Amino acid sequence: QRILLRWSLNRFEVVTCPSIQLKKIIEDWGVYKPIKFIPNGVLLVNEESTDTDFDLVTVCRLISLKNIDKIIRASLKTNVSVAIVGSGPEEFKLRELAISLGAKVTFFGQLDKNEVNKILLRSKIYLNLSDHEGLSFSLLEAMSSGLPSIVSNIQGNTNVITSGLDGIVVDIENENQLINAIKTLMDSQSTRLEYGLAARSKIKSKYLQEVQISKVVNLLTIEIKK
Repeated sequence: QRILLRWSLNRFEVVTCPSIQLKKIIEDWGVYKPIKFIPNGVLLVNEESTDTDFDLVTVCRLISLKNIDKIIRASLKTNVSVAIVGSGPEEFKLRELAISLGAKVTFFGQLDKNEVNKILLRSKIYLNLSDHEGLSFSLLEAMSSGLPSIVSNIQGNTNVITSGLDGIVVDIENENQLINAIKTLMDSQSTRLEYGLAARSKIKSKYLQEVQISKVVNLLTIEIKK
């Protein structure tokens, strides 16, 4: 599969990818054509949160590398509620875990984009604790909604979140770091607001959908003119 993928990518004039990490991976595959880094882009959410029903929220496919079980365990130790949006092969196992622990977890399953936005606006803190990530759309959408984030210390997340500015970066293998990060944000509404505003500002400056689309259009225009 790698050979076929490398062959097919090298047939194009230029290749685009949404993360620096992925750009490096493609280069290591032996793709010699120009590779342009163009990040994912999202729309800016203009609605404001009125009531918050959930302390923590995560949006993802429910697979083991997303470490949702660690979110559930940490929520129990910090006595907070969690909204989990998404479906996947780990869903039954995670539901069983939440019930057995008596954790305050609500599973929403797969939702459309508008419904996801509503859940984000009803939440206080976004979590992305993946073992690896390219550039998470759901993380960008949470930032666009004005949420502070707690993320794992992988390149796909640290390229986006600056710890202490618009979120908190934690070592996913260190449970105490995760618990302390949750407590830090839960104990200070002003910190949540500060980080959330900084996250939204970063979306405006770096990750707006219209800006990213224009970059692709400009790239296509240049290639056509050649």
